[in-house]
Amino acid sequence: MRYAYRTERAGRQVLISFPDCPGCQTEAAPADVQAMATDAVIGWLEAHLVRNRVPPAPVAPT
Repeated sequence: MRYAYRTERAGRQVLISFPDCPGCQTEAAPADVQAMATDAVIGWLEAHLVRNRVPPAPVAPT
């Protein structure tokens, strides 16, 4: 599955959020956006699975 993310400048950092994953967001240096986005969504999905919750399927276009 691929979850789309949005980026927004936050000073020298980039705020990364996932429309299909409520509460999943992180900040990163511009050079680290892809790696930090991947880490954030993996952690979010793992937290859902640990709590026996089914994560939502991606809906937003990638």
